[in-house]
Amino acid sequence: MNGSSTTTTTLHGDPNTQTRDRKRSITRLVVPRLPPELFEPIIAHISDVPTLLALCLSSHFLRHEAEPFLYHSPTSSTPTGDPRKHDTNVTLHIRFLTTITNPRNERLALPRASALAAPRSGPAPYDGAEIVGVNLHELQWLNHSDERALSRILERPNYANLRILHVEWTDSEIDVHPEACPELYEFVSSRAGIESFLPGRKVVMLAWVPKCDDERRRSTLEVRVGEALGQVRMFSFGGFYTRPHMSVVAPWLRSVEVLELVGLVDGELDVLPQIPNLRELVLSFKWSSYRLPIPPKDRPRTIHRLFSQCEKLEVVNIAHSWSKTRVISYERGVDHE
Repeated sequence: MNGSSTTTTTLHGDPNTQTRDRKRSITRLVVPRLPPELFEPIIAHISDVPTLLALCLSSHFLRHEAEPFLYHSPTSSTPTGDPRKHDTNVTLHIRFLTTITNPRNERLALPRASALAAPRSGPAPYDGAEIVGVNLHELQWLNHSDERALSRILERPNYANLRILHVEWTDSEIDVHPEACPELYEFVSSRAGIESFLPGRKVVMLAWVPKCDDERRRSTLEVRVGEALGQVRMFSFGGFYTRPHMSVVAPWLRSVEVLELVGLVDGELDVLPQIPNLRELVLSFKWSSYRLPIPPKDRPRTIHRLFSQCEKLEVVNIAHSWSKTRVISYERGVDHE
């Protein structure tokens, strides 16, 4: 008609080529996304538990950022308000911690821990990789299963701010790097721990709590240990087991201002004048004895002698009961008859 015709042409392309074209089209349709790193600053301001959980499931990067906030303060199944303000629910938090079996999750659950106590019995509770150390200011390690593990732990950088350390070492040959725990202020240990850890550190408060073999060790101190004692200003000496005589340590205590003698031994008061800066003396019951530190009839004469021989001594406190709830205090210049 009218001398014209319509021609229809059908093209049969290669199926593989069509598939590649379709994949390229899909790729071009992907919507650009913000990198997850940009969300990091706002995670700390999120208080909604479901939102924190969603962040943990959305990407590996966000999981590591959101989990500490999710685990730090567990709440009930119907949380209200900010879950990080529910720290007063100690029972719930403890129940939550007892369900954790993964060391990594345990560390996340305690990101703001300032004090940690290891159990007295059983296997070593932690190793250098598992123990919580971020912002840790106090550590009580009462376990004897692996004492060398603790020496490695204390050398980790995240223990640089440790202020209080309580250990019950039995091996005085444990070697701890001299630069470990540079901020340590208070140290509680037996003779083995003091000999292995105290030298090289400027500990101000020291409690020498003897173990069963303290008295059987050599009767003198190594010079390096004695020099370390010279930095101490508050010194508690004694506990349940028999300790060395005060004459062993008194010549080294040049800086001690406050001294507690737990369980007074005959002749020890006679060596106290060797402590030049002694200002306060506390005489306490030995933990395993009810013997009075100084019999009442002897106290006036003994107190007078102490004040006359120790030039800077100002106060003498004598525990009157094993619980130390009743204390008799004597002050310089006050009549004690």
